Amino acid sequence: MQCEALADIIDSQTAEQLNYGNKRYDGGFTALGEGETLLKTALSSVEAVLHYSDELEENEIDDVVMKDVYGALDRAIAQLEKEKAGYAGGKIRNDGFKVALIGQPNVGKSTLLNTLTESERAIVTDIAGTTRDIIDGEYVYNDRKFTVIDTAGINAETSDAVEKIGIERAIEAAKNADAVVIVTVDGKMPPEISENLPNSVVLNNKCDETHDVGQEYVRAQVNGVLNISAKCGKNIIALKQCLYDMCPKDFGSICNHRQYDCVIRCLDSLKEAKQESEKACGLEIVAALLYEAFTAISELHGTVADESIITTVFERFCVGK
Repeated sequence: MQCEALADIIDSQTAEQLNYGNKRYDGGFTALGEGETLLKTALSSVEAVLHYSDELEENEIDDVVMKDVYGALDRAIAQLEKEKAGYAGGKIRNDGFKVALIGQPNVGKSTLLNTLTESERAIVTDIAGTTRDIIDGEYVYNDRKFTVIDTAGINAETSDAVEKIGIERAIEAAKNADAVVIVTVDGKMPPEISENLPNSVVLNNKCDETHDVGQEYVRAQVNGVLNISAKCGKNIIALKQCLYDMCPKDFGSICNHRQYDCVIRCLDSLKEAKQESEKACGLEIVAALLYEAFTAISELHGTVADESIITTVFERFCVGK
């Protein structure tokens, strides 16, 4: 994890990413360490019972299991659940917040992409369906990196094979994004994209005469729809603030899929170990599950790591420079 943090420090583009990488590199998060310590306590207690059960009275075994194993398991699970809950926030701090722009053709998505990123990333014309594929750009707001994805206009009536592929990619981009901006010109959500989209905001674009409200996006909303003008740049700051407020507030020390996978495997083994221990039989099974959990958390920290894990971690470094 420290090596991954170092790679993230090198790749950082904002002060937030740099500070987050430094905190992880310096061990500024304690939940994982506490969880590992608690796991060692539980494992040692079970091993003591298994190896020295002949020297212990039955009630002593019960006391060991109840006081040490149960308590340690509960606290370790609680610590790891915090890390699991903070994964989305950590990933966004490290990689940025991904926003997908979707809507029907010719509603101004490409113009909005260019305005948000202060670039000419997307081709803008009056011809509907100009954008056929995924185009992205980046901007930084309040020291947070945002990646904006422009997508093909969703046109249910099209018979064009290429346009249909673009629409499929647009829907997929919306599903994989951290937030979705639904761009309209009448404030009404198109029926083709009226399915439940978590973390979404609806825009009424081309409101060239609208009053710019700065960061106070609530003042620019009518019935929950944000009035903007991508062409004139009005209420763009309001939109950026709205997206910033959508970002998860909680975060921990894990921020990539490898780390998240290790935490999940550790949690699953711990929960299963707790269930087995509550049955008051088969401590060998509990010990085996605790070893699985300990292996997962050791893999997370790098104490135990096979060649493929090491390769994955270090392939981000340009060795020799």
